[in-house]
Amino acid sequence: MTTYNPESLDNNYNNDLDDSALTGLSQEKTIIIEQTTNTLLGTSDLSENAYFQVVDGGVMDISGTLNVYSPSHIVAPPNMQIKTGSGTLQFRSTGAGGIVHSGWWGSGISGIQQAIDAISNAGGGIVQLPAKEISIPASGTISLKSNITLRGMGGATILKSIGTRTGPILKIEDVTNAVVEDLCIDCTNDTATFGQVELTGSSHDITIQNCAFQNGYAGIWSRPDDSTIEKIMLFNNVLENFSYAIYLGSSNAQTLKESTALQIIGNFIRKTQGSGIFVYQSITDLLIQNNIIQNCGTYGIELSKSGTRVSIIGNEIAQNRKHGIFIEPNLATDSEDWEQAKEIEILANIIRENQEDGLRISRPNNTY
Repeated sequence: MTTYNPESLDNNYNNDLDDSALTGLSQEKTIIIEQTTNTLLGTSDLSENAYFQVVDGGVMDISGTLNVYSPSHIVAPPNMQIKTGSGTLQFRSTGAGGIVHSGWWGSGISGIQQAIDAISNAGGGIVQLPAKEISIPASGTISLKSNITLRGMGGATILKSIGTRTGPILKIEDVTNAVVEDLCIDCTNDTATFGQVELTGSSHDITIQNCAFQNGYAGIWSRPDDSTIEKIMLFNNVLENFSYAIYLGSSNAQTLKESTALQIIGNFIRKTQGSGIFVYQSITDLLIQNNIIQNCGTYGIELSKSGTRVSIIGNEIAQNRKHGIFIEPNLATDSEDWEQAKEIEILANIIRENQEDGLRISRPNNTY
């Protein structure tokens, strides 16, 4: 049977996070932090044998950098802020993975970003968000990083922004192998032209699943510009009350790169001012399957100047104000690459009760 002999940081290590006894431990030791530490001013690389349990009023006061070996080396309540000061608490064991709670760094957007940065330094892991509403300033953006899972607690985790936004709530730029899951985002009817979640740069292998998005210009926006976005999965999300629920493609008419290898599966989309799924210009190898798309202001699915190798399979597209599916070219576009949809498969969909056509394909000479 393993026995543990926790020791107090205050009694044995002079309340200092850079004490040589912590950086040079030769055997595993669990240190109890029950009060505010002395301010760490420099950089302290703690031994892989140093474990911390933060209790009561314990806080690590950091103005420099504290490198803890891995997330498993800290035990603390999820919503307890264990770090104060302008410095950095991060993890140094690359590939160790693990789970950190954003509440350890604070209750707002700064705490979320610090948690992402901390575990990113160790090669990635899971950032667990609390079961609460978190206020996001109109100018605030969370930047996701590679090999990170940003995980909420379902409908109990709400990222809420009030006012006219100046950027996305969550930006995924040049990110590889990341997941966003089990959280809600609400922008309270903001109409600024941003996605709540935006994918840009050379991002690839990204999954967004089991989330709810509501109110704003776009829920999820893949915005290629001078880099290719690829291998994106949007699965089992709810999106409502947007101009466009899912927007694929850059709004720049001269975009040279593309979004490719995209899967939109099992989502529930409703109550948009424009199209439920808007595919614009630079999109190839797209699967839209088993979605429910209802009550959109124009079209359920719109392929505008775009869509090469697109499969639309097994969706229910109903009660939209114009067409269920609308495919249109635009020979006036500035890019010769993105003039019209081609190699399209439309199979086994239920298309009903749309106010105009179920499927409409526009030809260059404006005949149908």
